[in-house]
Amino acid sequence: MKGSVNLNGEQLTHPDSLEKYILKARDMWRNDSYWLFLPFKLKDSGVRLSYAGVGDLDSLNGCEKLEMTFEEVGKTPDNKYVLWVHPTTKHIVQWDFYPKAEDEKPRFTTPWVNYKQFENIWLSDQRGGDYLISEIEVGEQLAQHFK
Repeated sequence: MKGSVNLNGEQLTHPDSLEKYILKARDMWRNDSYWLFLPFKLKDSGVRLSYAGVGDLDSLNGCEKLEMTFEEVGKTPDNKYVLWVHPTTKHIVQWDFYPKAEDEKPRFTTPWVNYKQFENIWLSDQRGGDYLISEIEVGEQLAQHFK
């Protein structure tokens, strides 16, 4: 929780301002990393995975479903995701987001489409509608861990 903050071209130095914006940046990173790196976060500490059976999507039958919940970690430990895994590629092809693990219906469902290879990592950059993740790059240092 240390760092520097530049806001509108001005470096902030007041401790309260630094703390506020560093916390905001951390929370944004945590949220955004799930939108891009979710397949790599399945083994994070505090993540609970359970098998939720096989399901069919409109255009794809036989998806394996994983339920992802959390053990008192992160800013929103009550969230739940149901991840739909392609039967052949093993890519996540859809996720359902539940604000509370006990919710019966998801708040939203988005596809995971348009997978591209970045060095040795496959990432989806499209979550349907306006949910496009752009300007993805994987540096050589990170790519070496996936050879």
